[in-house]
Amino acid sequence: MTHTLVWGQNNFFSSSVFENKVVFNPSQSGMGEGLRLNGVFRSPMNNSQPGLAKEYAATADVPISETAGIGLILTRQNIGILNQTLFNFSYAYGMAFKSGMKLRFGIGAGFRNTRVVENSNAGGQIIGDPGDPTVLAYNSVPPSFFSSFGLTLYTDKLEVQLVAPNLTAKMQNKTLQTLDYVMMQGGLGYKLSMGGGKLLGPGSYAKIYAGAIMYKETGMIIQGGFQVNANNLLSANFIYNTNGIMTVGVGVPIESTAQINLNYSVGGLYSATTYGGSGLAEIHFVYRFKKRS
Repeated sequence: MTHTLVWGQNNFFSSSVFENKVVFNPSQSGMGEGLRLNGVFRSPMNNSQPGLAKEYAATADVPISETAGIGLILTRQNIGILNQTLFNFSYAYGMAFKSGMKLRFGIGAGFRNTRVVENSNAGGQIIGDPGDPTVLAYNSVPPSFFSSFGLTLYTDKLEVQLVAPNLTAKMQNKTLQTLDYVMMQGGLGYKLSMGGGKLLGPGSYAKIYAGAIMYKETGMIIQGGFQVNANNLLSANFIYNTNGIMTVGVGVPIESTAQINLNYSVGGLYSATTYGGSGLAEIHFVYRFKKRS
């Protein structure tokens, strides 16, 4: 398979750093004040080359008590003739300490289904041989069990995350083990208030982030970035990782409960021939059923 390395490097959504954290971390389920819906789509800017990666994600999470929350995560990845679907149900439970610090644990369980298709997402321009032994090996494996574990330690300003998103990966079919996948993910974030002046209201802030992603085959990628929010009217973010990928993005509220975020990534693999040489665009839509404070 020619897409194993590409697959591993690509299954990361830029919007998950600051906005849609529940897509990777089950402990983030229900951390908002009400029901949250997220939809994400990623695609290469240059679609003239057949078989380039396209990814989709949909999440929903809601608190069910003062300390617990639940969530649903659905992701779909199409790369050449290789398709993967992941469905995950998550549950999170939290506890508070007298110091004002809170700790939240989350578990996720669901299924993962990997298939090689005869006609790819490139409109049939890439054809797979259904009699090929590799194709038969992938397609003979039934949907496999998927589980994840995560924790979030946080205060009003500080947030620490640690996620093991593929706890049962080593138990899967050996053919599927050739795929690169995320073994561990962690991050540290700090929020700085920027409000109080004539230009910025009291709700304005900046977030600084540093994290790492450990892949099975390609090793560790370290990343860092920041997000600036001005009066809840406009946000901007910047992310850079040691694989040479730079991401810039903006977020604009549609109304008091909805927002759209646009991210553009370039550099590293995203500038290589396998990605069309023009970077990747990511569109993220979020809807909150309770008005943001």
